[in-house]
Amino acid sequence: VARLIPNHSTVFIKSGTTTEIVAHSLSEHVGMTVILDNVATADVVRHYPGCEVLIVGGYVRRAEGAVVGETVADFIRQFRLSHAVISAAAIGTDGELLGYRLSEAPIVRAVIETAQQVIVPVDSSKFGLAAPVLLGRLPEVHVLVTDRIPDPNIAEMCSREGVRYVETDVRTRRDTAAAL
Repeated sequence: VARLIPNHSTVFIKSGTTTEIVAHSLSEHVGMTVILDNVATADVVRHYPGCEVLIVGGYVRRAEGAVVGETVADFIRQFRLSHAVISAAAIGTDGELLGYRLSEAPIVRAVIETAQQVIVPVDSSKFGLAAPVLLGRLPEVHVLVTDRIPDPNIAEMCSREGVRYVETDVRTRRDTAAAL
């Protein structure tokens, strides 16, 4: 995922375990403005010499340090992000991006509205799962990065809707952009 984000970008990275790994992978990037909604991740990224860090304002959830609240969505809407990395707890069989916390939905929607390129990294275990909160839909994102897509209907949906998908599993490695 970090290779999909060029130097000199303005990128929002949504709080989450997978997206935190992406944030940690930006240490060699230069000229970056990184906007974060997680205080722990911001504390790490602030040490990267090539990254200027902005952190959103709002309430901090103690469990993981995520910043939540309407002020987060309002803050994000002030930017025209070149890239955004968002997570999902589940991807439904119909391509819905799902989560467990209602407080995340307005944040993800604001990101989708303002980013030129939305990247969703998920591992294959998230496909076909259910979660109660609708965050968005696959056709609203630009790139899906996963180890593999276990459901051929999701791969077909991505191709049909123009969503680039990258499979990183060495046994199934595929990048639809390379095939176009």
